Amino acid sequence: MASRTIDAAHLKLHYPLKELTIDSDDEAEMLIRSAALLDDGEAEGLVLAALRGCCFCSDDAVVHRAARDLGLTVKILSTPEILLLWAGNDDDRLHQLPGIVARISELARFTPHKNSQHLAWWRRHLAAAKNT
Repeated sequence: MASRTIDAAHLKLHYPLKELTIDSDDEAEMLIRSAALLDDGEAEGLVLAALRGCCFCSDDAVVHRAARDLGLTVKILSTPEILLLWAGNDDDRLHQLPGIVARISELARFTPHKNSQHLAWWRRHLAAAKNT
């Protein structure tokens, strides 16, 4: 996979992000409760995802525990799950996965937790990247 530089203007144009903010008393109350368990940014993101029916992306077990302890129903996606969703059944994307996994491992120093259901999948893709 060839790397390329993407500037902020390109990202804004092709992948616009909407800023979400706490805007109800229920969200504010849940944010206060969740901030006791998580960093402020994680707490806000988790609350917004849970109360607005969105997914939250995190590889931290503490986020899963906080959601459970707070009684939040929210889909929490891990890095491998995001990659699997992105690739889907697209042969080109599936072919890119080993290189992407290798770059994430190297640049972010990330590996799924030893108990992750995706650890073997991750290791297979790392091995495939080394063999190319």
